[in-house]
Amino acid sequence: MFPLLVVDLLHEFELGVWKAVFTHLIRVLYAVPGRGADLVIEFNRRFRKVPTFGTDTIRRISSNASEHKKLAAQDYEDLLQTIIPVIEDLLPEPLNSMVLTILFRLAEWHALAKLHMHTDDTLVHFDKSPVIIGRELRGFRDYTQVHYTTKELPGEVAARAR
Repeated sequence: MFPLLVVDLLHEFELGVWKAVFTHLIRVLYAVPGRGADLVIEFNRRFRKVPTFGTDTIRRISSNASEHKKLAAQDYEDLLQTIIPVIEDLLPEPLNSMVLTILFRLAEWHALAKLHMHTDDTLVHFDKSPVIIGRELRGFRDYTQVHYTTKELPGEVAARAR
């Protein structure tokens, strides 16, 4: 008999992996030399322009997505589904292409994980995805460590001070 492995998308992915990647992206935006604060303002402005879709598919994004205030797991899911056009061209190349690829891979894995029925092809693709995502996330981490000096976000500094 095989053990049943239950994937907890809410806690492991949306509030775990994706939230960590999202936070690091904001740190990288702040770390862009000479333009960091302006890039974060533009990032938030673009998120405010994202229209809603359906009654609960994509909800209104909060006024400042970068601050992470009052965000639930469903909000992080909405951020993942809409972030590619929001962040496109905010970062310099080659980082922009790297980030867009990672965001696409994360959104793709998330969509595959949420499928209720799989085909043989989707299962094969789903099985290969974590290896590809892991390789790309490590490359992103290594690149940003070398080229950007990231710091805690202003909200994190305020929370630590409290």
